[in-house]
Amino acid sequence: MSNKEPQTSSPGSYGGVVVSQVLEFVALREMDGDAIECRAFNDFSGSDVAKHKVVLDILCKLHKHHTYLHS
Repeated sequence: MSNKEPQTSSPGSYGGVVVSQVLEFVALREMDGDAIECRAFNDFSGSDVAKHKVVLDILCKLHKHHTYLHS
């Protein structure tokens, strides 16, 4: 995982600031079915942790293609 992208800031509610950053993640076939969870929190406000979890579904399903010959 890398976070080479810069952080961006925008005005938030009640005079606050919302900071975001893009994280890049390269998944491997062996990780199929694994869960990735992102958590965000604010130490100063004491607010709850915001989190979102996704389960990786990265295995390619083999599709059979049929070729029909015309006579």
